[in-house]
Amino acid sequence: MKILFRIKNIIFPVRNILLACLALIMFTGEGVYSVESDELRVNAGLDLFPSLITADLDIAKKRGGDGTITLLLLYTDNRSQAISMSYKLGELKAIRNIPIRVEVSNDLTMSAYADNPLAGIFLTQPLDEKLSGVIRFAVNKGIILFSPFQGDVEKGALGGLYISDRVLPYINNSTMKAAGINIKQFFMRVSVIYGQ
Repeated sequence: MKILFRIKNIIFPVRNILLACLALIMFTGEGVYSVESDELRVNAGLDLFPSLITADLDIAKKRGGDGTITLLLLYTDNRSQAISMSYKLGELKAIRNIPIRVEVSNDLTMSAYADNPLAGIFLTQPLDEKLSGVIRFAVNKGIILFSPFQGDVEKGALGGLYISDRVLPYINNSTMKAAGINIKQFFMRVSVIYGQ
């Protein structure tokens, strides 16, 4: 009886310590979780982005003067991350037998691309209040804008991620129609559609 009593007395303090640690992690680790969550979303998005570009039925019309299609990685202040991502994306070499060129930029006015055709824009960092200007540019030019960040598809980015028990493409139907972009039906069937 005394042994059981001692074990019982030990269990309560240990349980209380574990609960206190869990509470501490929950309250102080929120920012860390958010950063890790964004990194996971960006990496998953970078894997999905070429599939969305491939599903564009009019991709051949988006070739530049040199015969390539240009994919832009847009960042705010982390150039080294964008360059690292460009190497990964550049490993593809071609999409639907069309050579690709990958560029990085932090020009959120998009002025350098006013006359240069882009096939797609991938956001490597959240744009916050600057997002609406990039969305307008992409819609007006018929460019796929892909944002892996939560809430951006609802704000008007054409593509993103829908995460439930698995990661699925997330398409803003209104943006797609406004931009005049035609996506293969198979891709649309495996995607979650916002605005339908």
